[in-house]
Amino acid sequence: MEPVLIGVIDFILVPLYFVLLLAIVIGIKKRNRQNKLIQQYLVKGFLCKMFGCLLYGLLILFYWGFGDTATYFKEILVIKQLLNSGSISVVDVFFKDYSFFREQFELRGAVNESGFLVVKIGLILSYLGFNSFLVCSMLMGTLALAGIFKLFETFVSFAPRWHFFIACIVLFFPSINIYGSGILKDTLCYSALGWFFYSCINISRKQQVVASYAIILVSLYFIVVIKAYIIAGFAIPFIFFLIIGLVKKIEIKLFRLIAMPVLLLLVASIFYLGFDKINNALGEFAVEKITDNVSTLQNNYAELTENADSNFDIGEIEPSVLGIIKKMPVGMVATLYRPFLWEVRKPIMLLSALESLFMLLFALYVFKKTGPGYFFGRIISDPIVFLCLGYSIIFSGLVGISALNFGTLARYRIPVIPFYFMGFLLILYQWKLTAQKKWPENEEG
Repeated sequence: MEPVLIGVIDFILVPLYFVLLLAIVIGIKKRNRQNKLIQQYLVKGFLCKMFGCLLYGLLILFYWGFGDTATYFKEILVIKQLLNSGSISVVDVFFKDYSFFREQFELRGAVNESGFLVVKIGLILSYLGFNSFLVCSMLMGTLALAGIFKLFETFVSFAPRWHFFIACIVLFFPSINIYGSGILKDTLCYSALGWFFYSCINISRKQQVVASYAIILVSLYFIVVIKAYIIAGFAIPFIFFLIIGLVKKIEIKLFRLIAMPVLLLLVASIFYLGFDKINNALGEFAVEKITDNVSTLQNNYAELTENADSNFDIGEIEPSVLGIIKKMPVGMVATLYRPFLWEVRKPIMLLSALESLFMLLFALYVFKKTGPGYFFGRIISDPIVFLCLGYSIIFSGLVGISALNFGTLARYRIPVIPFYFMGFLLILYQWKLTAQKKWPENEEG
């Protein structure tokens, strides 16, 4: 018998838990009176998270009729039944591979270890949420908000006057709140990436170093297990971020000129020697698997006639590193700027199309406003701009050639959206600071 995702009890539990969680968030706000960002944005961020989370749950039930989040929740309930019957123990759940459950109990919902980690977190939350699908989704979204807010605070530290604009791209962006708030891999990964980035910047600034290293280890675990390619896309730009930052601190120009190529050569050597390990960690995004995955995905999507209007084709990929690199620009355009308005075939696609159009127009606006010289000069000279846009290019290129469905892309691109916008915002922010020696007092974000 299929479990009921939304029942009569939810009409009682959802409002009750909303008030309870809101009270907790307000309590956190009151305890941090000196933090202006928490005072202004924490409650608003929570409300957006709850709206997106509940909307996604309703879309799953009444629009799509299926989805990963529903599959994960059903598997959570099955595991709870196995625990209650004594068929498995808590130790089994948290320390045995998913293959054990697949072989012994024919579980298939989580698919692999990455999905099973989401199920484990959801299992814990289900005991707090009385087995309610919507309540568990609300708890997951609230839990994720902590890491997302850390990402927001870290971004604001680079452009303090534009905190409102940064809140719009990190806390309030529509698709992030809809597709990144439920019982999903994307929810956990976006939050973990926020914690990871926050801690990395702390270490680079020599702030809260011990705690930051601990947070990095935990957040890395979640990202690597669930979606290792997020870190793969982040690693190279972050290394360059560190290198540019180190080189800029060297006062003697000659030493700066020598240091850059030496450090780049060192990084290239390490990457070359460790390529096999890095490639293996990428899972489905490993070089030798991408071409096979694309072919398989194309066939799978073609068979799903109800989703045919959401599919797109990037053509064949040569089975080599060079072949993948050649296709990455196509993948980048697909991830960041598609679906185009004329490709919209379903009502739900219109939101993604409008967001994609805005992303394109904003990039063009910044490029035109600042000029080519300043624009590219800032990318090269500013470590954080290079990090944000470098990550955006690599991540979107990889995802775009591997996810051949616009619905899938809407979720997969969540971790890149804030960094993409932040890169362009920082270019514009620094350009305005340069153009105006003194900011007017009333021109705060």
